[in-house]
Amino acid sequence: MIKSDSVRARIAPGLKKNVKKILQKMGMTTSQYINLAFKRLEQEHDIPFGLNVPNEETLEAIRESENIENLEIFESVD
Repeated sequence: MIKSDSVRARIAPGLKKNVKKILQKMGMTTSQYINLAFKRLEQEHDIPFGLNVPNEETLEAIRESENIENLEIFESVD
């Protein structure tokens, strides 16, 4: 496949530098990673990593569940 199109994005210089180092350790270039991410998006029709951010109600439920002493115990589903 001939690659002749380009993508431009503004990102923080430190982020670019850090990511480039990580990708180099993996033997990849920034362009290769972007192509990989685009390919996964095209194939899966979804972002290739989770973007779920819990709301305050969910965060409170998580905090409550971590405190075993406050959990209510039931004998049956009913």
